[in-house]
Amino acid sequence: MSRKTSYRIHSFTGVFTGLMLFIICWSGSFAVIAYELDWLVIPEMRSSGNGERISWGTVEDSVKSEFPGARVRFIMAPQYDNANYEAIVSMPDYKTIRRVFVDAYSGEVRGEQSFYNTWKFFSNFHRDLFLGKFGEYFATFFSFVLFVSLLSAIVFYRHWWKRFFRLPRGEGRAYWSELHRLAGLWSLWFIAIIALTGAWYFYEHAKYDVGGNLNYIDVEPYGSVQIPEPANSRLTRPLSLDGAVNTAKATWPELEISLIAYGWYSGNRDNVYLQGQTNFPLLRDRANQIHVNTKTGEVLWQNEWNELPTYWVVSNMADPLHFGDFAGLYGKIVYFIFGIALSGIILTGTWMHIKRLVRSGDDRHQWLGVNLSIALSICILIAATYFAIQDALKLSSTVEGVPSVAPLAPGVAAALGVWVLVTITIIAAWSLLLWRPSLFVRDNWKSNKKANRTS
Repeated sequence: MSRKTSYRIHSFTGVFTGLMLFIICWSGSFAVIAYELDWLVIPEMRSSGNGERISWGTVEDSVKSEFPGARVRFIMAPQYDNANYEAIVSMPDYKTIRRVFVDAYSGEVRGEQSFYNTWKFFSNFHRDLFLGKFGEYFATFFSFVLFVSLLSAIVFYRHWWKRFFRLPRGEGRAYWSELHRLAGLWSLWFIAIIALTGAWYFYEHAKYDVGGNLNYIDVEPYGSVQIPEPANSRLTRPLSLDGAVNTAKATWPELEISLIAYGWYSGNRDNVYLQGQTNFPLLRDRANQIHVNTKTGEVLWQNEWNELPTYWVVSNMADPLHFGDFAGLYGKIVYFIFGIALSGIILTGTWMHIKRLVRSGDDRHQWLGVNLSIALSICILIAATYFAIQDALKLSSTVEGVPSVAPLAPGVAAALGVWVLVTITIIAAWSLLLWRPSLFVRDNWKSNKKANRTS
């Protein structure tokens, strides 16, 4: 492939798919730090960080004491010393799901909020644009676009390995071009990881849709292996949650528990599911899991990551590699910075294309189909907005028989409002510039046309 051809391929992918690619990368950058954003904007998530953490059973007892008749679905451990436990709770009406925060050191219920938070929004938006199965394929398809853009850039940018420390020079389009290339060079590793893991997600979706399994251990039809039924007789006194945790710890002392749920992957609420980390953080927590039946006290299932088949080891590496949480807060910060940089690379690439149009002084140099691409992208985003609202209504409360979306925490509403406003502004400017470059840079456009007529 010639340099000219590779350059045109690189430009084509950037201009025609750039809007959606930007949205996916932009939202993914914030999905990486969504837990930390929630910690910042939801005061109930924050604790003093002093003392010894309470037990899992104390968390459950505190929730049930505060909300009699409520059912605890999940309990998630604090990710940091100054964060609280978070319980996902079905309220007594069994129609409303709330997040309840329990102080990690005193056991006091600090408050409850809507199930929707920044993590819920960004993870769903980035994964499938709230468009379900179509959205999953649509979003992961752009990993192939990203891969094509990466390879074409490497081909046309000669001796790129020698230019990591070549700072941008010149002004105008020359400066933006150098900046675009420099940011791209330093992001090569990141772009490759995002493209490869995104392609893996695409494969996983396709594999499951043609009859594959969603998880290694799960109920039918989702798992390759089913949770066995209890073999022993019932205990005189069923295990409490702390009793189930103690049984798990006695069986598997190395497991650092991050999440506990009733009946997850088994469908039987008598089974307590525990997951966490052992000695290899480059895997999802669910790669290490243990199931304890509270009625009989027996361990029904236990698997560590190194006991999984190769496919499931690879599958469980996708999320940590894609979001950078395998390295804790520092890994997330690095991934966030490079995610924003990648979003900027996409924007600067389009800006250079627009500058070329201005320099040519004629709308006719614009590629055919660009306006159609813009229109389709905007239609997809409008559909995503509609289905995002419908998704929120599924977890709504009911007021006098009418569905009503539970109010967001003020900080969450503010954070999402600012993000949406900034994103809409970028999309509007992007679309306007590509649709009619002369509207934004009219003076340059006119001077170029005059120069062309004079010559």
